[in-house]
Amino acid sequence: MLKLSSIFDYIHNGLVNGDERYVIINDEEVMDNKTGVKLFMCDDWFKLTHGDVVIVTMSDLLDEECKMIWNIKKLITDPEVLKDREENYQTLMQARREKLSSYFENPEPIVMKAPVVEVDATEYEG
Repeated sequence: MLKLSSIFDYIHNGLVNGDERYVIINDEEVMDNKTGVKLFMCDDWFKLTHGDVVIVTMSDLLDEECKMIWNIKKLITDPEVLKDREENYQTLMQARREKLSSYFENPEPIVMKAPVVEVDATEYEG
């Protein structure tokens, strides 16, 4: 069995060297024409597929391998977009953390003070 890190390193080097085996579809997808494997790399998730079959997802990878995927992602993303994302990363993460925290700051369910009255409603008869 091949180490995933060596496969990701090979893909990275192929992209750096302009190997025609790898086709950059957009700033989130790379296709390996030899194997038919496709890498989908968003900012916060990853999957590797062969046709419609998902082979590997981000949760299957070690930290080192996730960093390698991020390096591949950086190669195929517009440098200006990448710069903006990296500059705003801390702000985005802080906003996400604050949103999650807000759900737990007031966990009590909302209590209706007055019942909702259905005006001019008809009965369901099947």
